[in-house]
Amino acid sequence: MASSVFLREDIKEVFSIYDEDVSGTISMQEAGRALYTVTGQRVARSELLKLIAYAQEAVAKQQQELQNQQDQVSSQQRSVMSAGSKNSQDATTAVDGDATRLAVSTRSSSRAGESISNFSVRESSPTTQQATTSTVAAPAADSPASPSGGASVSQIRFVSPHSHLLDSSEGIDLDVFEQIVLRKLKYRSYEEELAYTFALLEDKSYPGFITKESVRRIAAETGEPLTEAEIAEMFDPLVTGVSTAAVDLSTFTDLQLKARKAEDS
Repeated sequence: MASSVFLREDIKEVFSIYDEDVSGTISMQEAGRALYTVTGQRVARSELLKLIAYAQEAVAKQQQELQNQQDQVSSQQRSVMSAGSKNSQDATTAVDGDATRLAVSTRSSSRAGESISNFSVRESSPTTQQATTSTVAAPAADSPASPSGGASVSQIRFVSPHSHLLDSSEGIDLDVFEQIVLRKLKYRSYEEELAYTFALLEDKSYPGFITKESVRRIAAETGEPLTEAEIAEMFDPLVTGVSTAAVDLSTFTDLQLKARKAEDS
């Protein structure tokens, strides 16, 4: 884990060196030179384009996963705030009902205590009734309903730092460059594994080469013997690209890398 952190710091430092104008992006040519600075390996333009395409796709997937997580959090917040708003409205309704019942009870008691002779006066004074009605309605008017949770949360929008799949012509940012480096280092580790495999298959009688005899011997030792037809096919010039009945490390590595790239494409 520590080595991974240090590697990312190195990648960031190298990126900043080539990002001279501090724009946050570097050109494809600068990316190629920066990649060589980190890995010590030069890559052809065609390979760099493939690395960029892979890196952009990897970054896009990461962004989509992040957006999905943010949308899930936003949905949970809406649910919580909506529930809280409903409880608040229920409480307000209960208070308004109590106030109305109290006002009605007070008016009833007052009318019961008044003399019948004053009935005509009350009947001819609608202003008094309107004032009373306004008093009853005041608690509801003074306590506006709380805004809904959905309306509040709708203002929240989590925006990913990258909103679209980058085009190499627009420049390569740090996230994409990091994925380029990691992809290349992954292949370099694979090449190291191939070198180890080659050493196991190497014919000790002919150092530096894998021969039919050495392959036949290793297959028998591992309990997975090969037929002569299978061995002959492995060393067919159409497969190896060489006319000799032996394969050196460079040829072996190229064959395996091409096979792997074909699987990835």
